[in-house]
Amino acid sequence: MRSRGSTSECNIVNVLNLMISFDRYFDGLPFTSINEREQVLRFLDHQFIKKIGKWVKREHDVEGKWIATRNQNLTWIRLFFRWLVNMNKDENDWETPQSVRIKHKKPLRDSPYKPTDLDS
Repeated sequence: MRSRGSTSECNIVNVLNLMISFDRYFDGLPFTSINEREQVLRFLDHQFIKKIGKWVKREHDVEGKWIATRNQNLTWIRLFFRWLVNMNKDENDWETPQSVRIKHKKPLRDSPYKPTDLDS
């Protein structure tokens, strides 16, 4: 992430925290053993509740507020696994592993922006 030059310290910390959570969810299973889409999807559909100290399946709220977080987490997980699998290759030759070829979910809420606001 640092080699890209445009990543902030806050972003790096967020990615590291996500990957620590990912590791804890799979109870120390090596990242190289995570090779199925279902494993990644299962993680994305759960959240850790500190009060009870457990992983629980996300309750899908009507407005779908969790979808933006899920999509961002998926982006970071995809970036990490692309790096993990391709770290010894030139960045132009990187391939995305099958296990993280997952489409983002579309938000349920309407955008607060008009199409004309997004043109700039």
